[in-house]
Amino acid sequence: MTKPPRIEPPGDLVARVAATALALPESYEADAWTGVRWRIRSKTLAHILVAQEGYTSAYRDVTGVDRANHRADLSVIR
Repeated sequence: MTKPPRIEPPGDLVARVAATALALPESYEADAWTGVRWRIRSKTLAHILVAQEGYTSAYRDVTGVDRANHRADLSVIR
């Protein structure tokens, strides 16, 4: 079975997180396997992605959300 193409997170959400993340010293935006992430040195500060059916997702495992193609939510998981 072919997986559906990845859905990118909404641009307005990415812009809001970027404004906060990039205001921190030494922070930068980095390529991510999906979505967008921000790092400080070698640590990930924030990572925004859309959890989709058909892809492995720690987000779905932790939250129990399993709806396909649901609206992207900003969550902090420690």
